[in-house]
Amino acid sequence: MAKQIDAHKIAKREMAQRLYVDSNYTQEEVAAIIGVTRQTIVRWAKEHHWQELKAATSVSPGEQIRQLR
Repeated sequence: MAKQIDAHKIAKREMAQRLYVDSNYTQEEVAAIIGVTRQTIVRWAKEHHWQELKAATSVSPGEQIRQLR
């Protein structure tokens, strides 16, 4: 049963990450959609570096190449 709970929690976190990083929802909106507190979203975002992921996905591939030079 513990593995089921863990899998459910991981699935919620992954869905929250996709909503926040890819869909431009706010942390508060993501919390409401997923059914967790905003504090949980803030903790997940910090632990799993969502802000960096969001920034990386907003840069075009050409810009990423230019930044490497």
